[in-house]
Amino acid sequence: MHGLILLDKPKGCSSNAVLQQVKHLFHVKKAGHTGSLDPLATGVLPLCIGEATKFSQYLLDSDKTYQVTAKFGIQTTTGDAEGDILKQMNTAIKIEKIVEAVQHFTGESKQVPPMYSALKHQGKPLYLLARKGQSIPRAPRRILIHQLKLLHFSFPELILKVTCSKGTYIRVLIEDIAAYLGSCAHVTALRRTQVGQYDVSQSYTIEVLAQYAKIGSQQCMRPIDSALSLFPKYAVNQMEYDLLRQGQRIQQTQTMSHHFVRLYYDHYFFGLGRCDENEKQVIPKRLINMEHQIST
Repeated sequence: MHGLILLDKPKGCSSNAVLQQVKHLFHVKKAGHTGSLDPLATGVLPLCIGEATKFSQYLLDSDKTYQVTAKFGIQTTTGDAEGDILKQMNTAIKIEKIVEAVQHFTGESKQVPPMYSALKHQGKPLYLLARKGQSIPRAPRRILIHQLKLLHFSFPELILKVTCSKGTYIRVLIEDIAAYLGSCAHVTALRRTQVGQYDVSQSYTIEVLAQYAKIGSQQCMRPIDSALSLFPKYAVNQMEYDLLRQGQRIQQTQTMSHHFVRLYYDHYFFGLGRCDENEKQVIPKRLINMEHQIST
């Protein structure tokens, strides 16, 4: 099996736990997820299976969209409803201030990653250190909030739609918004609705995937090249295909508007290439091992 499975992650389990379930269901050895979701969170979690794992970075780097529900007046250790209460405040907030905060946090800014995260310090995940009461200095990261849309506000509950760059922690965003308003808050519900071009409406629950696995169907699998759909196609002939498979460059015969291209021979996708505009060449960047699909 080689391709992508769009999982609608359920609440209450880690991203790795559901990945292991899917691996077991379909009897696959090589698989990985593209950007973990907290146990509290639900929504689309693309899983790369087999040769698709070679391109997982391009989904990790893609923009993501969330719907987040937050509650003002309570700060927790984890930034969400699963943590212990750290602080409580009774400061009321008006809708006009919420609108102002939404505008303020839209665009580019810097964000300090939370201690309760999978980021590592000296090889250990920060959340393990956090559970021991330790706090490690974290450098702020550049993030970009493309869209911050107010969906609902009735104090103390706030619901936002967030479209953001990779590496954005929604829990921290909510805490930062609350601090800007002179209050505190935590996430009570979080649903990821989009990763890159993949929408949650295209994803499957673990129960549905179990039914597909039971009948031996791979209809739930999306092709590998769908993860690279933002890159243009580049078709090659047999000689060019053979050269690329050997790690050699070929002359660029097509005008490309992008730095990377999806490589095809005889209508089969076989990897990702990089265009050298100076030398007018296509360079193999990452190829898949699926020779059995192509007759040469």
